[in-house]
Amino acid sequence: VSLTGALARASGADVGTTYAINQGSLATSAGSNYSIQYTGANFAITARPITITANAGQTKVYGDVDPGLTYSVEANAAGRGVYGSDTFSGGVVRATGNNVGLYAIGQGTLANSNYAISFEPADFAITKATLNATGTKVYDGLIDIAGANIAITGVGSETFSATGSATLQSKHVQTATLADVVGLRYSGDNGALASNYFPLAVADTSVSVTVKSVTLTPSTALTKTYDGGRSYTTSLADLSAMSQQLVGGDQVVSATVLYSTAAAGNSKRVDLYAVAIDDGNAGRNYNVSLGYNKNGSIDKAQLTIAA
Repeated sequence: VSLTGALARASGADVGTTYAINQGSLATSAGSNYSIQYTGANFAITARPITITANAGQTKVYGDVDPGLTYSVEANAAGRGVYGSDTFSGGVVRATGNNVGLYAIGQGTLANSNYAISFEPADFAITKATLNATGTKVYDGLIDIAGANIAITGVGSETFSATGSATLQSKHVQTATLADVVGLRYSGDNGALASNYFPLAVADTSVSVTVKSVTLTPSTALTKTYDGGRSYTTSLADLSAMSQQLVGGDQVVSATVLYSTAAAGNSKRVDLYAVAIDDGNAGRNYNVSLGYNKNGSIDKAQLTIAA
């Protein structure tokens, strides 16, 4: 007697369910001469092995939002790897932390009950961010700018307090990057960490030196002998006195001083009409207001009459 047909099992493709093996179409070649007594069994579907690997090289800059983490699944092969169009629920996660460093990417909630997952981790890197610095000062004749005049900022609301000094491109009025930050020291405010940033670079700085406002007046108690004119010839001492409000060794090198009238007399108004300043920048480091005083004198000229 021979058998024809085949056994069959309950339909289904997922792991974790018991599938009964039934007689199906199994029969004897002798037809109705035999009564088959069939004893069934169960058919098991076991989890398909697969290796899932966190992709290497995933990174972000400190302070940025985390990107979506990615992974790769093992391709279909004999008895293992992803089958057909199967997908996985959940996602991989990284170890917690926001400071610069390496954080392991783990399996997280990534799952599919039909697979036995072997997970290969990788590192997620948080890299250093860039510091920016801005500053301003009024022209003081010096090529340095104090740290107290510089604001250093990082990501978000992070700030850093600066001490020491940095070097300007020149001492003159300007808006430019710093020439050097070697002498500058800074520390984080409210828990901000310098280790999360690259050292401050001159390319990431912008400082302004603004004009210095001064009011220059003629020297007090100027006097001359009547000569029919209003002009006063300034001496080196006069120019030096007018230079006292200037900084960094800058000097008034010439000045136009005029009396209000040419007549002899005391308590005369004396106006400063123009000045030339030697500051190495054609005087552009200063905003000059020209003043006056009212204590000038023009002495009477001696008139000699001969009989």
